[in-house]
Amino acid sequence: MLEAGKMFKKIRESKKLTQKEVADGICSPKQVSAFEQGDSNISFDKLFKLLHKLNITLQEFEFLLQGYKFDETTEMLAQAQVYYNQSKKTALKILTKQIKERISSKNDELNYIKIKTLLSFLDDKVKITDREKETICDYLMSVELWGYYELNLYATTMRLFNTEAIYTLSKEIVNKGAFYHSIPRNKKIYTSIIVNTMMAFITRADYQYALEFKTIIESQIDQDDFFHRTILLFVTGVLDFGFENFDSGKAKIEDALEIMSKINSTDFLEIYQNNYEIVLKQAEL
Repeated sequence: MLEAGKMFKKIRESKKLTQKEVADGICSPKQVSAFEQGDSNISFDKLFKLLHKLNITLQEFEFLLQGYKFDETTEMLAQAQVYYNQSKKTALKILTKQIKERISSKNDELNYIKIKTLLSFLDDKVKITDREKETICDYLMSVELWGYYELNLYATTMRLFNTEAIYTLSKEIVNKGAFYHSIPRNKKIYTSIIVNTMMAFITRADYQYALEFKTIIESQIDQDDFFHRTILLFVTGVLDFGFENFDSGKAKIEDALEIMSKINSTDFLEIYQNNYEIVLKQAEL
């Protein structure tokens, strides 16, 4: 706890706060002093409250402790997402192999399957085994209250689940929407999940389910959430194709692609252009 105490002291002093000021109502100044000197530990509950006095989150504190970077696993997961967004199949394949070689726990296995799933979207030769699908499903079903990790894991692997599982899991997320909306990072991925749920049902021709989630997202998406509104426009266009409203569908999809082009969202533009080509091919237009 020595490094944590030193970092706490550094932040406290940078904010011109005394030990007495931060300790007020939480613990004694002596406890703060002992923590900063590395002479004693401090409970999580007290640390959480002390950090609140410094106007800093636990995640920010951890980031500072690790030398202004996240842990290696978090960095690798983030890099995998970048490679996927940029369609860098070879780089993602190398990273997937590296993650596989590091498996030593249940979480490592989940992370490996997550990255392998991203790779499978770029490489048809990569297949997710039934055991891997079961591992992801069993884990998500066993966790009652999802945090960011579970939301992100589900968002990535959703396509591995059958229709009823997607409906059940996504509806449960909607039911807890107020909780997820209270945390900015979770709110963002919550919105992505609902949009992706709608798209998953469209690709499976489950249009009534898709309409249900379209109503949900339209009632919850922020007016200033330009990105997700653009994605929703695209997905709504694809839904129109499902109902054979081809002219309306094409107009919405092409408007969405034009917006992506104008805001220079090249990574997403390529992904959704490829999706549009698939939609046109399926409709034989």
